[in-house]
Amino acid sequence: MITFENSFKIFNKISFIFVALFTFMHILNHMIVLLSAEEHIWFMEKIRVIYRNIYVEIFLLGIIFFHIVKNIKNIWITRKEKKSFFQKIILIAKLYLIYFLINHISAVILGRVIFNLDTNIYYAIAGLQVFPFSLYFTVYYFLSILCLFIYASRNKPLNYFYKINTIGLILSIALLVAFFNIEVPVKYFEMYKF
Repeated sequence: MITFENSFKIFNKISFIFVALFTFMHILNHMIVLLSAEEHIWFMEKIRVIYRNIYVEIFLLGIIFFHIVKNIKNIWITRKEKKSFFQKIILIAKLYLIYFLINHISAVILGRVIFNLDTNIYYAIAGLQVFPFSLYFTVYYFLSILCLFIYASRNKPLNYFYKINTIGLILSIALLVAFFNIEVPVKYFEMYKF
Protein backbone atom coordinates (compact mmCIF):
# COMPACT_ATOMS: atom_id res chain seq x y z
CA MET A 1 0.00 0.00 0.00
CA ILE A 2 1.32 3.41 -1.01
CA THR A 3 1.30 5.87 1.88
CA PHE A 4 2.49 9.47 2.18
CA GLU A 5 5.32 8.30 4.43
CA ASN A 6 6.52 5.69 1.89
CA SER A 7 6.24 8.18 -0.98
CA PHE A 8 8.19 10.76 1.04
CA LYS A 9 10.98 8.25 1.78
CA ILE A 10 11.22 7.25 -1.89
CA PHE A 11 11.26 10.89 -3.04
CA ASN A 12 13.84 11.73 -0.37
CA LYS A 13 16.19 8.93 -1.54
CA ILE A 14 15.78 9.58 -5.26
CA SER A 15 16.13 13.35 -4.94
CA PHE A 16 19.21 12.92 -2.73
CA ILE A 17 20.81 10.79 -5.47
CA PHE A 18 20.22 13.64 -7.98
CA VAL A 19 21.71 16.21 -5.58
CA ALA A 20 24.69 13.92 -4.89
CA LEU A 21 25.30 13.38 -8.63
CA PHE A 22 25.13 17.11 -9.35
CA THR A 23 27.44 17.85 -6.41
CA PHE A 24 29.92 15.20 -7.60
CA MET A 25 29.97 16.67 -11.12
CA HIS A 26 30.32 20.20 -9.69
CA ILE A 27 33.27 19.21 -7.48
CA LEU A 28 34.86 17.21 -10.32
CA ASN A 29 34.53 20.29 -12.51
CA HIS A 30 36.29 22.39 -9.87
CA MET A 31 39.04 19.79 -9.52
CA ILE A 32 39.77 20.19 -13.23
CA VAL A 33 40.87 23.75 -12.36
CA LEU A 34 44.00 22.07 -10.97
CA LEU A 35 44.88 21.33 -14.61
CA SER A 36 43.89 24.77 -15.94
CA ALA A 37 41.01 27.25 -16.02
CA GLU A 38 40.59 26.52 -19.73
CA GLU A 39 40.16 22.78 -19.13
CA HIS A 40 37.69 23.57 -16.34
CA ILE A 41 35.59 25.83 -18.61
CA TRP A 42 35.70 23.27 -21.46
CA PHE A 43 34.36 20.55 -19.12
CA MET A 44 31.80 22.95 -17.61
CA GLU A 45 30.43 23.78 -21.06
CA LYS A 46 29.98 20.06 -21.75
CA ILE A 47 28.04 19.33 -18.54
CA ARG A 48 26.04 22.57 -18.72
CA VAL A 49 24.20 21.05 -21.66
CA ILE A 50 22.55 18.80 -19.08
CA TYR A 51 21.97 21.03 -16.06
CA ARG A 52 21.44 24.43 -17.76
CA ASN A 53 18.24 23.13 -19.35
CA ILE A 54 15.44 25.22 -17.76
CA TYR A 55 13.47 22.13 -16.69
CA VAL A 56 16.51 20.45 -15.14
CA GLU A 57 17.45 23.71 -13.38
CA ILE A 58 13.98 24.11 -11.89
CA PHE A 59 13.99 20.45 -10.82
CA LEU A 60 17.47 20.77 -9.24
CA LEU A 61 16.57 24.00 -7.44
CA GLY A 62 13.36 22.38 -6.19
CA ILE A 63 15.02 19.30 -4.76
CA ILE A 64 17.88 21.32 -3.25
CA PHE A 65 15.30 23.58 -1.59
CA PHE A 66 13.46 20.46 -0.37
CA HIS A 67 16.65 19.09 1.24
CA ILE A 68 17.52 22.45 2.80
CA VAL A 69 14.06 22.72 4.40
CA LYS A 70 14.10 19.05 5.47
CA ASN A 71 17.52 19.41 7.10
CA ILE A 72 16.60 22.65 8.87
CA LYS A 73 13.50 20.91 10.24
CA ASN A 74 15.53 17.88 11.39
CA ILE A 75 18.13 20.11 13.06
CA TRP A 76 15.38 22.00 14.87
CA ILE A 77 13.63 18.79 16.03
CA THR A 78 16.85 17.23 17.33
CA ARG A 79 18.37 20.44 18.74
CA LYS A 80 18.02 19.37 22.40
CA GLU A 81 19.37 15.85 21.94
CA LYS A 82 22.74 15.15 23.54
CA LYS A 83 25.42 14.89 20.85
CA SER A 84 28.91 13.43 20.82
CA PHE A 85 31.89 15.51 19.74
CA PHE A 86 31.76 14.08 16.20
CA GLN A 87 27.98 14.57 15.97
CA LYS A 88 28.54 18.24 16.86
CA ILE A 89 31.18 18.57 14.12
CA ILE A 90 28.80 16.99 11.60
CA LEU A 91 25.98 19.29 12.75
CA ILE A 92 28.20 22.35 12.28
CA ALA A 93 29.19 21.07 8.81
CA LYS A 94 25.53 20.54 7.91
CA LEU A 95 24.58 24.05 9.11
CA TYR A 96 27.43 25.56 7.11
CA LEU A 97 26.44 23.63 3.97
CA ILE A 98 22.87 24.93 4.31
CA TYR A 99 24.24 28.49 4.58
CA PHE A 100 26.59 27.88 1.64
CA LEU A 101 23.87 26.45 -0.62
CA ILE A 102 21.48 29.34 0.05
CA ASN A 103 24.26 31.89 -0.47
CA HIS A 104 25.79 30.16 -3.51
CA ILE A 105 22.49 29.69 -5.36
CA SER A 106 21.47 33.29 -4.60
CA ALA A 107 24.84 34.54 -5.91
CA VAL A 108 24.48 32.57 -9.15
CA ILE A 109 20.97 33.94 -9.74
CA LEU A 110 22.21 37.47 -8.92
CA GLY A 111 25.15 37.10 -11.31
CA ARG A 112 22.99 35.90 -14.17
CA VAL A 113 19.97 38.18 -13.70
CA ILE A 114 21.40 41.43 -12.25
CA PHE A 115 25.02 41.50 -13.46
CA ASN A 116 24.34 39.63 -16.72
CA LEU A 117 27.54 37.61 -16.31
CA ASP A 118 28.42 34.06 -17.17
CA THR A 119 28.52 32.49 -13.71
CA ASN A 120 31.58 30.42 -14.47
CA ILE A 121 34.80 30.00 -12.48
CA TYR A 122 35.77 33.64 -13.06
CA TYR A 123 32.53 34.83 -11.49
CA ALA A 124 32.95 32.42 -8.59
CA ILE A 125 36.51 33.42 -7.69
CA ALA A 126 36.68 37.12 -8.55
CA GLY A 127 35.98 38.03 -4.93
CA LEU A 128 38.96 35.94 -3.82
CA GLN A 129 41.22 38.35 -5.67
CA VAL A 130 39.76 41.61 -4.34
CA PHE A 131 40.73 42.78 -0.86
CA PRO A 132 38.96 42.86 1.66
CA PHE A 133 36.44 40.46 0.02
CA SER A 134 39.24 37.91 -0.26
CA LEU A 135 39.20 37.49 3.55
CA TYR A 136 35.59 36.33 3.42
CA PHE A 137 35.80 34.23 0.24
CA THR A 138 38.94 32.37 1.34
CA VAL A 139 37.13 31.08 4.42
CA TYR A 140 33.86 30.66 2.47
CA TYR A 141 35.29 28.30 -0.16
CA PHE A 142 37.69 26.51 2.18
CA LEU A 143 34.88 25.61 4.59
CA SER A 144 32.44 24.70 1.81
CA ILE A 145 34.71 21.93 0.52
CA LEU A 146 35.84 20.78 3.95
CA CYS A 147 32.27 20.68 5.33
CA LEU A 148 31.11 18.72 2.28
CA PHE A 149 33.70 16.04 3.06
CA ILE A 150 32.80 16.08 6.76
CA TYR A 151 29.13 15.60 5.90
CA ALA A 152 29.95 12.84 3.39
CA SER A 153 31.92 10.99 6.09
CA ARG A 154 29.16 11.24 8.71
CA ASN A 155 28.26 7.52 8.89
CA LYS A 156 31.73 6.12 8.36
CA PRO A 157 33.98 4.39 10.93
CA LEU A 158 36.42 6.76 12.64
CA ASN A 159 39.47 5.72 10.57
CA TYR A 160 37.55 6.41 7.33
CA PHE A 161 36.25 9.68 8.79
CA TYR A 162 39.85 10.86 9.25
CA LYS A 163 40.99 9.63 5.83
CA ILE A 164 38.06 11.21 3.98
CA ASN A 165 38.53 14.52 5.76
CA THR A 166 42.28 14.54 5.19
CA ILE A 167 41.48 14.32 1.46
CA GLY A 168 38.94 17.13 1.93
CA LEU A 169 41.50 19.32 3.70
CA ILE A 170 44.15 18.76 1.00
CA LEU A 171 41.62 19.40 -1.78
CA SER A 172 40.38 22.59 -0.07
CA ILE A 173 43.91 23.98 0.12
CA ALA A 174 44.85 22.87 -3.42
CA LEU A 175 41.72 24.44 -4.94
CA LEU A 176 42.22 27.72 -3.08
CA VAL A 177 45.81 27.93 -4.31
CA ALA A 178 44.59 27.24 -7.87
CA PHE A 179 41.78 29.82 -7.55
CA PHE A 180 44.23 32.53 -6.45
CA ASN A 181 46.43 31.82 -9.48
CA ILE A 182 43.72 32.11 -12.14
CA GLU A 183 43.73 35.31 -14.18
CA VAL A 184 40.20 36.70 -13.95
CA PRO A 185 38.84 38.95 -16.76
CA VAL A 186 38.35 42.56 -15.62
CA LYS A 187 34.55 42.58 -16.11
CA TYR A 188 34.15 40.15 -13.19
CA PHE A 189 35.67 42.67 -10.77
CA GLU A 190 33.09 45.36 -11.61
CA MET A 191 30.57 44.09 -9.04
CA TYR A 192 33.13 44.70 -6.26
CA LYS A 193 33.51 48.40 -7.08
CA PHE A 194 31.50 50.89 -5.07
